[in-house]
Amino acid sequence: MPTNVFFSPKVATEQYMFEDIIIESIKMFGQDVYYLPRKITERDFILGEDAESQFNSANLIEMFIENTEGFEGEGNIFQKFGMEIRDEVTFIVARRSWSKTVKMNNSDVTGERPAEGDLIYLPLSKSFFEISFVEHEQPFYQLSNLPVYKLQARLFEFNDEEFNTQIAELDGIEKDFGYQERIQIGTVASGPFQFGERIKHISVAAAGSVVEVNISAQLLSKDGNFIIVNQIETSDGKYHQFAVGNTLVGITSGATAPITAVFDVATSSVDNTFATDLAARNFNFETEGDGIIDFSESNPFGDAT
Repeated sequence: MPTNVFFSPKVATEQYMFEDIIIESIKMFGQDVYYLPRKITERDFILGEDAESQFNSANLIEMFIENTEGFEGEGNIFQKFGMEIRDEVTFIVARRSWSKTVKMNNSDVTGERPAEGDLIYLPLSKSFFEISFVEHEQPFYQLSNLPVYKLQARLFEFNDEEFNTQIAELDGIEKDFGYQERIQIGTVASGPFQFGERIKHISVAAAGSVVEVNISAQLLSKDGNFIIVNQIETSDGKYHQFAVGNTLVGITSGATAPITAVFDVATSSVDNTFATDLAARNFNFETEGDGIIDFSESNPFGDAT
């Protein structure tokens, strides 16, 4: 026997009013956060990973923090490689607000809902959280509709992703924690380099035909005849180095300059230590590793050469 049509919960006006109440409540008791959609530039379909990711935009939106007594998760864990923070939090956002504020105004959003892997920046704690799961069926059809998303998120671990949101507070994560190289250059021709522009690396052999040697970077700062670059990329996905004697060309400014030396930012040496990570010991690991494995061999783990 069908249900009573005179007591149907599927009344559009009531559903809309219910959403209005939720939106007003979040605006009253929630927090202003930035939503950053992830743009995957190169996906590894074998391992199911994103080799490179970018965050090119951010939208300010209100969200309610469901956790009332602090962040959840495993908290702070001390390991042999240092301390690891595993905070987790659940954000609640109204569907209508997300659609109007983020989806309609952000070209990097391709789905109909928030996506796992996107970031939420919480100014209250100055923390980035990565969405690990989107719950879209709670509360469960109270008025035969689903007015909110529950975003389960964990503290974001920076892995040299690109941040180009044009918001200094958000893009600063790259300057503070990203890998950087310090390059000494000669006389600059055709005008000065511009801060924030991409510069490409041209080899001497290819200078006549202007063929790029698969390296480009973003100019972060300049001090005299030294420049600091980050967001180092290679067009073939392989590791290449900036070489002394080759040329840097500004893509926007058209400025050119020869490379006279390449240094690590922290020690002005070729140690390749990470200046922005005080716990990095990669040069020490490399030195110790050379005593265990002979990396000069083409196949150090087998018998074949």
